Amino acid sequence: MASSSSSSLLNLQNQTLRIGINNDPPYTIMDNNRLAGIDLTMIKLISMQFNFTINLVDCDGIFGSKLTNKTWTGMIGKLINNEIDIGIGGIMMTYERFNSLNFLYPYTSDQLTFATIFPKTGINFNLLIQPFSTQVWLCLLLSLILFIIFQELKIYFGYDDDDDDSLIIMTNRTGKKINYHRANIVWVAISLLLSQPYQQLKHMKNLEKFCIIIWIMTSIVIHILYGVSLFATLTIPTRIAIDSVEKLMKNCQQNKIIVIAQQHTSIEEIFLETFPTLYDCMEYSDDDEQALNRLIIQMNHEPNSIQYAVISYRKTIEYHQNVIGRFYIPPDNQESSILMTWISFPVRNDFQYIKYFDKIILSYRSAGLIKHWLDQKQTNARMVIKQINHDDDHHQNDNHGDGDYSIDIIRTSSVHLQILFKMYLAFTTISIMMCIVEILKFKNFFHIFTIFIIMLPSIIRDLQL
Repeated sequence: MASSSSSSLLNLQNQTLRIGINNDPPYTIMDNNRLAGIDLTMIKLISMQFNFTINLVDCDGIFGSKLTNKTWTGMIGKLINNEIDIGIGGIMMTYERFNSLNFLYPYTSDQLTFATIFPKTGINFNLLIQPFSTQVWLCLLLSLILFIIFQELKIYFGYDDDDDDSLIIMTNRTGKKINYHRANIVWVAISLLLSQPYQQLKHMKNLEKFCIIIWIMTSIVIHILYGVSLFATLTIPTRIAIDSVEKLMKNCQQNKIIVIAQQHTSIEEIFLETFPTLYDCMEYSDDDEQALNRLIIQMNHEPNSIQYAVISYRKTIEYHQNVIGRFYIPPDNQESSILMTWISFPVRNDFQYIKYFDKIILSYRSAGLIKHWLDQKQTNARMVIKQINHDDDHHQNDNHGDGDYSIDIIRTSSVHLQILFKMYLAFTTISIMMCIVEILKFKNFFHIFTIFIIMLPSIIRDLQL
């Protein structure tokens, strides 16, 4: 309805609008005399709505940057000098550009991010502490400190024991000779926590045995949770990836990486003011495709040389990933985002149809057409690559002939993991029962052992849940 009302208010018949264009997929695609992209799609639809003719003007891949004499180059300069009427090609709305010319209503947002070669598989020792949070590790440390305090109090105050073989004579801090128990409860707790046997359990007193029983149950839960979490993490190969802007800057400072960006854009201006560290190690290329091709060449032929990182729009990098090859793109989050920006059409300062064009663009965006066109371009790129790979595989199969044979691969599933977990739990339960039998020796606290045996099925059931 909004587009219909707008077209009834404006008729640009017999008028030609000069549209400046630069190649920047998926916004504009200029490849082998083929013109496509969501920017061109919108301009064509708007021309049908307002009945004007399009005259495309190639800006030679130069988006425009501000010189020291306050003049602009490229597409922005052509707009300021009234050489073109509208610019398309995923134009970023920056502060300097906004102050120099007008923009139509922004039709989408994008973020500046980076792409690198696939990270190498390495050893990350942080995996050993990742299964538990900081609070859990602090609680474990506090528990061991309490055992140390308990041991020191035992030494300080002393106690009697009927078993002479389990005692040694020591002098406490007051100079009094006392009988000291050979079984060190601290080492007992550490040994059980590490699933190691301790031979002096039979010399422990009743209160110590009771504490150790509770500690054993805690150790069972700790072992299961830690083991399951660690094994699940190790299932996926550990890759030391540059997945944040902070890591990218750190590698630049260490001269381990070179940043590549497209020349004649606002990226140079943004990095000079906001990220001087990245600006100092920056090189330039004619376009993003050329820079990303350098990544692929490095990944295939020079994996051990100094790395490259290509700076561009996330949507542009994802499009090229589907077209020219696979490379590493960090997760879409705030840590990997260099800058969030609006994408819009710049127009010359005396362009008098801004409000009509804004209504049309707003209607497209509100109807979800912009997102649909973006997804469509990404899907089309994936389908082209999939068809090429399919043709290559078909050609290879034809060359192999009847000599081919297939190997069936048996993959593990959650069922196998459940069986392994039940076996681990069963053997752990048996070990704990044998440990408790050794502690109690069928002499003392027989009723505690009986209660534990009665409660054991419910404990196992809770652990399985």
